[in-house]
Amino acid sequence: MMRRGLKFMVHRKLAPALQSWLAALAPSDKQDSMTKALRHLLHRGLSRGWVGWHAQWREAVRERERARHRAKLLKVRVRVRVGVRVRPLPKPQPLPKP
Repeated sequence: MMRRGLKFMVHRKLAPALQSWLAALAPSDKQDSMTKALRHLLHRGLSRGWVGWHAQWREAVRERERARHRAKLLKVRVRVRVGVRVRPLPKPQPLPKP
């Protein structure tokens, strides 16, 4: 790291040229968004399939969470009707020594 910084300082006349060259090659935000849009148009079928699959997956996860919540509520209702109190399990007792 130090060596690279030292080289940069020694060749400081070349450094601005190198920096401007690197800046010209780096993609700007506008170019990046245009590239993404072009890729989306080229692979429209894949994008459509991915969006559809993701929506279906998200809905399945949502339904699973709803079912889990309903089961939890049902379990509480059954305990209340039966009169079972929710309490922690007792600690296991050590076995007696022979």
